Amino acid sequence: MTELLYENSPDSRILTFLKEHSRFLFAFAFIFQATTFSALLYTSLAKPIPNVEYFWIALAIKMTCIGLTMYICGCAVKRLLLKVSYSRKIVHVVFFLSPAVDIFLPSIDTKYKWILVCWNVHAVIWILLLITKPVRNKIEVMQTMYSSSNRLTDRGLTQVYAFVQIISSIAIISSFTAVFEYLNITHKLILIPILSVALGDGMAEVVAQVCEDFQIFGGPHQYSATGCCSGDRQFVRSFEGSATVFLGTIVSILAVYDGFEEYQLIYALCVLPITMTILEAKAPHSLDNPFLLAWGYFVIFTGSYI
Repeated sequence: MTELLYENSPDSRILTFLKEHSRFLFAFAFIFQATTFSALLYTSLAKPIPNVEYFWIALAIKMTCIGLTMYICGCAVKRLLLKVSYSRKIVHVVFFLSPAVDIFLPSIDTKYKWILVCWNVHAVIWILLLITKPVRNKIEVMQTMYSSSNRLTDRGLTQVYAFVQIISSIAIISSFTAVFEYLNITHKLILIPILSVALGDGMAEVVAQVCEDFQIFGGPHQYSATGCCSGDRQFVRSFEGSATVFLGTIVSILAVYDGFEEYQLIYALCVLPITMTILEAKAPHSLDNPFLLAWGYFVIFTGSYI
């Protein structure tokens, strides 16, 4: 939804620390990538993983789709003057729908899932590192990709948010996928939090922006809120954006309703939409996705044992 900062809102100490030490964080990430690649490669080749070739194909498809989406959206921002509030949400939707590809892969033994989680995170980190300032200043393609998500209110912290949010979200999705598979929880239920984040949170800001641009119903009806771990910052939210999160979550649940027993469906419909809406409004700024995913999976998990 609309996330405009009120002027003169001071950063929290955490954000100030991240800004001051961002170069060290990115340098550590480069070193981490270089040292873990060989370890991951050795672990993957030391003992053959059944059906692993399908995982590599899916990983290549996901990374290609994400990279192309970022580049096309970046071109639209720079050349067609597309608003970043639109482009970043297109990238957002692609990022958070891409893990759904893994759901359609042939079953891979749960004991190997942690290796595949590491490869997913590893590949995404490379994309994020390729759009860091030292690289994008020398390669125009990377600068264009970066433009797709560089929101004015986040400048200076755009990549910090991306690192924390995207990597933690992938880890949460992959971990719960393995847990659900191990506990024989209906596989389709894994899609609910992903769809909720993609359709609800992903479209909330777009809906609010459209209302503002075209003055639908007189423009978005706004309210202010503070986010967890965001210091004294005040954020402008919109009731239209919040309603999008609420309705998007309902649609996500109904999309896979046949994976529920009747009482489980009622439980999910009663709990998830309202709690996801509140959490989206109060979660840490630009870090709401991992919170929404973790809470969504927790509710689905508890609902499976009712």
